Amino acid sequence: MQDQFDNFNNEEQEYNEFQFNNVEAQEINVVQPKPSKNKEGVGLKIFCFTLVGIILISCFSFGGYYLGKKGLFTPTEPKPQVEANLSKKPSDNNASTESEIYAKVAPSIVGILVYNKNGEISEASGVVYSADGYIVTNDHIYASVPAAQFKIYTHDGQILDAYYVAGDTRSDLAVLKIKDAAKLTVAELGDSNEVVNGERVCAIGYPNGHNSLATITTGIVSTPRVRASISSSYSSNFIQTDTAINPGNSGGALANEYGQIIGIISAKIAGTEYEGVGYAIPTRTVKRIVESLITNGNVKDRAKLGISYYFYNSVMAELAELASEGLLVKEVSQDSDLFGKLQEGDIITRVNDIAISDDAVILDLLEECKPGETVLLTVVKSSGETQTLSAKLLSDEGSSSYVNDTTSTNTPEEPNKDFNFPEGY
Repeated sequence: MQDQFDNFNNEEQEYNEFQFNNVEAQEINVVQPKPSKNKEGVGLKIFCFTLVGIILISCFSFGGYYLGKKGLFTPTEPKPQVEANLSKKPSDNNASTESEIYAKVAPSIVGILVYNKNGEISEASGVVYSADGYIVTNDHIYASVPAAQFKIYTHDGQILDAYYVAGDTRSDLAVLKIKDAAKLTVAELGDSNEVVNGERVCAIGYPNGHNSLATITTGIVSTPRVRASISSSYSSNFIQTDTAINPGNSGGALANEYGQIIGIISAKIAGTEYEGVGYAIPTRTVKRIVESLITNGNVKDRAKLGISYYFYNSVMAELAELASEGLLVKEVSQDSDLFGKLQEGDIITRVNDIAISDDAVILDLLEECKPGETVLLTVVKSSGETQTLSAKLLSDEGSSSYVNDTTSTNTPEEPNKDFNFPEGY
C-alpha cells in the first residue's frame, strides 16, 4: 500500500389516606395467645430454611465461577469513551512559520514499528489522540504483517509498547493503545470543514524510520474534498495536497498554518505520470470513525445499500449502448433490502429524486444517512421499464486488515472502479 498509496417518572407513590371522623370508642377484647407447644418444630423449620439458603448461594456461586471459567459469562465492563474537539481557525489570522508549526505539531506525532515473530516489519507514523495513550494511524500499515505487534517511538525519545484496538479498511483508519502511557502530547485537531483550496499545509511524520526525528514537508491544499479509492475498492473523501509524502508518512499529520492537524495522511499516487498527488483523511471523518472504533470496536451508524456497481457517465453509457447514465448494477447482496428487486444490468438513475451524474452523488447522500433509514431509487430495468424502489439501509460496520495468525497471507486489496456500496463514514 505504501508503495502505491502512501471510514438516562417520577414515581407516583400512592398513599392510603385514613380519615377518623366521628368514630365512637369501642371496647376491644384482647385475647392473649397461648404458648406454643412445639418449639422444637419451629426450630427445625428455621434450620431447614437456613440450610436451603446456604445450598442455593453455593450453587449460584459455583455456577457463576464455572460459566466465567468457560468463557460463557463475562462481566459487563464500561465502554471506553474518548472525545476530541475540533478547533476552529484562529480569528486573528496570524499564521505560523514552518518552524513554529513543526515545534507545535511534532511532539504529538509518533513513529510506529510494526513487526511480528517471523521478522516481518513495516514502519509508519501516528498521531496522539488522547492523553491515556490512544494513537491514530492507518489501517493499511499492518496489512502485510500478520499478528502484528507495535512499538511506539515518541518525539522525546520514549519507546513504548502498544496493542491493536480496532481498524477500518474502508476509511483506512486504525487505533492503537499504548500500554503505559506517560507524558504524551495530545494533538490539536482542526476542523477539516474549514479547509480551502490553496491554503498552506505541512506533512509531519517519520518517513526516514520509526526511530529517527520527525520530518516536515510543505505544500498547499490542491482540493479540500475529492473522492478516491485508496486502500480498498471503496471510494472515500480526502483532502488532496501536493505536499511531498513518502513511505513512513502513512498515519502522520497534515497540519495547517496554525499548527492544527486537519487530516491524517493516508496515501499518495506514486505512478510516474503523477506528481504531487497526496491524500489525507479529513478530521471530521477521523473523529467519527476513531471514536466509534474506540467505543464500539467497529464503525457504528455508517450506512450502505448492499450492492456493487459500475458508474457510467453519459458518454460511457452511449458507447456501451446503455439506456441511461447512472449506476449499472453488478451484484446485490442477499442481506440488502434490494435483493429480489434489483438485478444485474439494471441502472440506478436517481436517488431521492436527485440525478446521479456522478457516483459521488449517492455516496455523499449516504454519508448523511444512518442504518434503518430509507432512500428512494429511480431504476431503469434491463427490460426498459422505469421503476421507483424504496430501500432500507444496512449497517456498514466495516472490517480491518489486521489478522492474528502469522501464517495468514493478507495482501492489501488493489483499488479498482468496482465500488461496493457505499463507502460512507
